[in-house]
Amino acid sequence: MAVVRRSFKEVSDLSCLQQDGIVAIATKQETCELINMVAQGDYCRSCESLQGMSVAGVLLVLDDPRISREWLFTSVTRSRDLHQLWILA
Repeated sequence: MAVVRRSFKEVSDLSCLQQDGIVAIATKQETCELINMVAQGDYCRSCESLQGMSVAGVLLVLDDPRISREWLFTSVTRSRDLHQLWILA
C-alpha cells in the first residue's frame, strides 16, 4: 500500500480535487464547507455520507485529533486506487 503524504502547501490549491473522482473527506462540517467554497464545487464529503460507496481517489483531511481508527479505515477504503490517496494533516 503506497500512501502519498503531502504538505498543506502542496495541495492548498486543491488541484487534485479537480480531477475526476477525487473526493476530500473531512471530520468537521466547517472544513468541508471551506474546501467546497475554495475549490468551487462539491468536492468534500463526510465519511458517513460515503459509506458503501467507492470513489477514484481520496484526500483525507485530518482536522480533528480525536479520529478513531474505524473512521480512518472507512475513509481510506473509499478509494478504489490506493495510489490516489492523499493525507492532509
